[in-house]
Amino acid sequence: MNEKDFEDLEDYVPKKRKTKDPDDIKTIESVLDYETALILYRLQNKGIIGKLHGIIQQGSGKEANVYCADAGPQIKLKEKDFSATQLAIKIYRTRTLNFKKIHRYIQIDPRFKKYRHTSKQLMRLWASKEYRNLKRAYNADVRVATPIMVRDNVLIMEFLGKQCTPYPLLKFYDLEEPQIFFEQLLIDLKKLYRKAKIIHGDLSEFNILVKTEDETPYLIDFSQSLSFPVPMPEIHFQYYLRDLVQITKFFSNYLENLDVIALYQEITNEKFPRRFIPFLNELLE
Repeated sequence: MNEKDFEDLEDYVPKKRKTKDPDDIKTIESVLDYETALILYRLQNKGIIGKLHGIIQQGSGKEANVYCADAGPQIKLKEKDFSATQLAIKIYRTRTLNFKKIHRYIQIDPRFKKYRHTSKQLMRLWASKEYRNLKRAYNADVRVATPIMVRDNVLIMEFLGKQCTPYPLLKFYDLEEPQIFFEQLLIDLKKLYRKAKIIHGDLSEFNILVKTEDETPYLIDFSQSLSFPVPMPEIHFQYYLRDLVQITKFFSNYLENLDVIALYQEITNEKFPRRFIPFLNELLE
């Protein structure tokens, strides 16, 4: 990682003026505007976060930048069971958010029936949505980063990795025991569906990390995840089928005789609705 430290965030928090100054709205690495830097500065002062290290995930197509930071001395008082020494700070960017995509996911989530359509409000809602989804998954004992808090467009959670180097994505990791890894993933997917009652919505080998010490899966990127009513509406079911198809296609490189319908029935303990077989066949083509 090409590390760049922002130890003294006060340098990036100019004094507030009644009139806008161009210096106040300049961004650091395209994301730390005045308000974002101020949020981080206040969290440092409260002892929630310590030194902010370099960026660990960035891309023009990404909806957010992710930074690594040291855990502050007060975080153990706030989260009694929290033992990690580093945090991941995910900062959402209005410049790169796909607002059409956000509208599409929010409109079909029953938790967000009323929301404002301004870009700033949607950005905050998107960050809050990921925090709430992470919290539900975490409370259901799914292997995810421990969620700490969300402040406007800033989401703070456990850092999954070592010394600001994240665990590898499943896509780029050569599994030694793919069968065991797949079985562990199924346990998490059962908990996600049955206990947390959310659909990931974008599950693939690009949204699963491999904890290298024991080769276990950790699910990431929950901003688009959906809560679903019972019975599950058709649009939710389609998103869920896409998740299962993606997982089945990837693990078919390692394992034989994987079947999406059988996978669905094992995870949900429900019969597969036959009316979705044509849609499933389209996804499998």
